[in-house]
Amino acid sequence: LLVAYLRHLGPGHQLNDFDRGLLYPMIHESDNNAATAVYDIVGDAGLYEVAHLAHMKDFVSGGGYWGYSEISAADQASFFYYQDKYIPRRDDGYARYLLSHVEDDQQWGIPQAAQGTPFTVFFKGGWLPEQGIENQAARLERPGYTFSLAVLTSNNPSEGYGQETEEGVTARLLGR
Repeated sequence: LLVAYLRHLGPGHQLNDFDRGLLYPMIHESDNNAATAVYDIVGDAGLYEVAHLAHMKDFVSGGGYWGYSEISAADQASFFYYQDKYIPRRDDGYARYLLSHVEDDQQWGIPQAAQGTPFTVFFKGGWLPEQGIENQAARLERPGYTFSLAVLTSNNPSEGYGQETEEGVTARLLGR
C-alpha cells in the first residue's frame, strides 16, 4: 500500500500534510482506517501494478479489502530486498524512515531479534489474530551488507506464539 500510494502520486508531487496524515499512521501504528483510505485511493489496480513491477509470483488481492490480500514469503522477502527500486526516489527517505520507525509496541519478532546488532531494520508486520495469522517482512542493513526475510505464519495458537516464531527464525539467521 505504501509503495502503491507513493507511485500513484506521480512525478513532481511533494508529500504534503494529507499524504503524511495517511501514510504515517498506516505504517507507524498499523492504523487500519488509514490503510483503508490508502487502498480506496490506489485500489487493486495499484497493488497489482506494484506486484507486477516487483515480479511477484504469488500476489492475489483481497478482492476489495486490502487486509485479505495474499502473498508468499518469497515475494515479500524479494520486495523488501529491492524496495528502493520500487519507491520513487523523491520519497525513498520518507518511506525508509517510516519502515524503520514503527511504534514500539510492534517491535516484536524480526526487530526484537535484531536488537543489539549493527543492523538497521526496515519492516512491516500484519496479523489477523482471529485466524491465527502473524506475519512480518523486513530488510536488514549494515555497512556493506543487506539481506531481507519474511516470516509468514498461520494457525498460531496465540499472537505471542506467532511473534516468537518470527523472532526465533530471525535469531537463527543472525546466528544468535
